[in-house]
Amino acid sequence: MTRHEEGPPRSSPPAVSFSDRDDASFHGIKSKLAKQSLAHHATKTPSVHASVTQKKQAPDVNVKTASEVKEVRRKTHQEHICDEFERALASTSKRRTGRDKKQAQGRDATWNLEQRRAALRPYHLSLPQILALRNATYADHLLPVDISHLGVLWLCDRDHDGKITLDDLLYLVEYCKETMKQSSSSSYPSWQQHEREAMIQSVCTEALWEDVRLDRERFVEWMGALVYEASTQRRRFWRHGSQVYVETAAVESLHRFLRMQDYGLEFQGFVDLLQRAGEGEGLMDLFDEEQDDFVPLGVVKEWVRGVYVGATRLLADVA
Repeated sequence: MTRHEEGPPRSSPPAVSFSDRDDASFHGIKSKLAKQSLAHHATKTPSVHASVTQKKQAPDVNVKTASEVKEVRRKTHQEHICDEFERALASTSKRRTGRDKKQAQGRDATWNLEQRRAALRPYHLSLPQILALRNATYADHLLPVDISHLGVLWLCDRDHDGKITLDDLLYLVEYCKETMKQSSSSSYPSWQQHEREAMIQSVCTEALWEDVRLDRERFVEWMGALVYEASTQRRRFWRHGSQVYVETAAVESLHRFLRMQDYGLEFQGFVDLLQRAGEGEGLMDLFDEEQDDFVPLGVVKEWVRGVYVGATRLLADVA
């Protein structure tokens, strides 16, 4: 058997040309490099769109949100005064419980100004609350003038019963606005706050004098009403008939209101003065401990009459 006849030829694998292998390898390497490049670019270098998005989403603490701006704009000047009025009531009134405060907060969020005024109309502020309201509103200029000024408070208390209502406060604000508008001074727009306040106080003092210069008892009764409403406890002692007694805390409010400490009269000295006058009139018993923290209201009124007479003489001398 010849060499060519030893058996059938062995089968060989199909031939693959060099160009085909090169083309397949090229596409595989290209795809692998593209994937690695995309993965590296995504992890190491954020895209421009991602940086812009992150920049937009970064919070700015100095910029108010839309809801905060809406809340600020929603509050008006009169609504702020309503807030301070309710706060003064809640800080001193024993009848307003935590439930009342929550109900008031709910009203603030849903009621308009007229509804709040109607709900607060039955309430009023006494002299201690007025002094507290003065400290809250005067520093923030919610009221254009110091409400604890004698003439200003006279004008604010329109019915002169010693009770300041929310309507009285809002009336005072409008009165001050009209007074400032009617000022004939050409330099008025450049006035400082204390200059405007001094002008309003002078107008209120003049109005007070015009009302009481021929009616002393009107002023005396008003001052007595302020002290009476400031007293949370009023007493009558059977030995002294129908005479009304107010607690010394109310007298302390009168002492602060008239700024008597600026004239060298301390509070305890003022109480001693009134109680000694009561003893002289037979209305105070020196050894009665129940009367230690009370002063006869009639004695307070008599002291106010003396102040009125002295002020009248002083104004007559100045005029």
